[in-house]
Amino acid sequence: MTTPILSKTLRITVSRLTEDGETFRGLLAPSILELSQDEMIRDLEPVSYDLRCALLSEGALVQGTAQVRFCGTCDRCLGAVPTEVAADVSHFIRELEEELDLLEQLREDLLIAFPSKSLCDNDCKGLCGTCGVNLNQKACDCIPIVDTAGAWSGLDGLDL
Repeated sequence: MTTPILSKTLRITVSRLTEDGETFRGLLAPSILELSQDEMIRDLEPVSYDLRCALLSEGALVQGTAQVRFCGTCDRCLGAVPTEVAADVSHFIRELEEELDLLEQLREDLLIAFPSKSLCDNDCKGLCGTCGVNLNQKACDCIPIVDTAGAWSGLDGLDL
């Protein structure tokens, strides 16, 4: 099995486009997402895209999808969460040059589609705030801290 060549660009030559459109499929290097410093994302796979580009009288229409898979981190227990992000891509480009550079738009579409919260399970119990044990794997002997005064009690003595 051969390893596919991963591109770091997504440029389409405008002169290749017709009104009927042309399909572009491929794989982009995961580095285009600029997530290498994010500790919550590991094993980022190549970004795949399937786009249809058509030349119109006022510009070019780009539509399709983009996907990426990675191993995320649960926001509650810090466990691994296999994740796939898919984004719909739809852009109308008015100002045409010799090439359409679609990389930034595709990148933004994918990043916007990333989940704001990542959970290994909807019922994840998370970590104990005192001892740090993963409560999904075992119970701990810590005594829960109960705040009877309430979250806003620190403001009670203020004279406004």
